[in-house]
Amino acid sequence: MEVEYGFVLISNDEIARALTNEAKEAAITLMQDDLQIYLANMGSQSTFKGWIAHICPENVKIDKRLEMPRSEWHAIWNSAIANYNGRATYEHSLEKQPTKKRKLTPF
Repeated sequence: MEVEYGFVLISNDEIARALTNEAKEAAITLMQDDLQIYLANMGSQSTFKGWIAHICPENVKIDKRLEMPRSEWHAIWNSAIANYNGRATYEHSLEKQPTKKRKLTPF
């Protein structure tokens, strides 16, 4: 089925894709905002798993899907950590345990 809007025919599939993309962008914005709050509160003691526990307390035991390399969660974490540490870019690496004096590391 197609719906006519002005001179453009838009299929239900196109509408569904647009709604899905809009919801994903909204979710990513919420994740980014929450991460900034977490980093401000925790500073150099911040960890990826700590952030997940902060945003999703029910996931204290982290869902393995969230730990997948290159996930949206990791991309948002790594980007924020790069900014926190004053670097323009980041490289993917495993999270290290906190030390007394350390810079945050990308996951």
